[in-house]
Amino acid sequence: MTVHCAAYLTTCSLHVLPWENAALSVITRHLWLAFLLLQDISNTLWAYATLRHYPGSELLDGAAKQAVFTIQRFKPQEVVNTLWSYATLGHDPNNLLLDAMAAQMAERIQHFRPQAISNSLWAYAKLGYNPGREVLDVTAQRAVQSLPQYTSQEIANTLWALATLEHHPGVQLLDASAVQIARRIEQFSPQDTTNSVWAYAKLFHYPCNDLLQFAAMYCLRHWHRYARATPVVWRLSSLSAQSNHALFTRHHLCTPHCGVYPCPRRHAHLSYAKICLLF
Repeated sequence: MTVHCAAYLTTCSLHVLPWENAALSVITRHLWLAFLLLQDISNTLWAYATLRHYPGSELLDGAAKQAVFTIQRFKPQEVVNTLWSYATLGHDPNNLLLDAMAAQMAERIQHFRPQAISNSLWAYAKLGYNPGREVLDVTAQRAVQSLPQYTSQEIANTLWALATLEHHPGVQLLDASAVQIARRIEQFSPQDTTNSVWAYAKLFHYPCNDLLQFAAMYCLRHWHRYARATPVVWRLSSLSAQSNHALFTRHHLCTPHCGVYPCPRRHAHLSYAKICLLF
């Protein structure tokens, strides 16, 4: 019955059907007592996360305890789905499981696809848990090897996660990502663009000039799609300030009290022309 419940949840999540809380509760009470198959754990957690339905700590904690003892038999995609599900549901499984999944990533990183690496890093950052330098370094090295295969969102999520975890992945990945973003800027959503530029500012790494120029032009073309102008303006200007402080002084985009970084509240009214002048 456990297999049927997991399959039923997965099917419904794909079709995004409306669910009654009573029905979900009945399935939840059964599942947490009968996690026997590895795929059941991963698929069930993924289904609940996709449905954005929190099944309760009893099921989630029970699944985490079971997964700790069987994680070595998880396939790479099952590791990623489990990690992503806990992050999406906003539930901390426990350090034992997070460390065990990190160890699996480090040992089998060659079997992790771009989406898997990106989702895993995003999940750790979302949970506020640093998996350790070894894991972050090997994922960064793997990302460099297959970066052209990454989608725009996967590049943005990878950069955002590494910056959030305060881990500098190395110049090679950051520079290669900057080239990819500049070439594919129109494939990036406003959120992805903002997160990518924020990551470079957070990591104190100045990307190529092409990225900043194309990002500025992107903002001008899609300004109406940004919920708030201030964040992206601050991030773009922060990066330019690292490279050329005199430029900001000349255009009055810096003030004595905030150093080289523009004050977001003061410069929320920046015009399109002033953004262009950043470059």
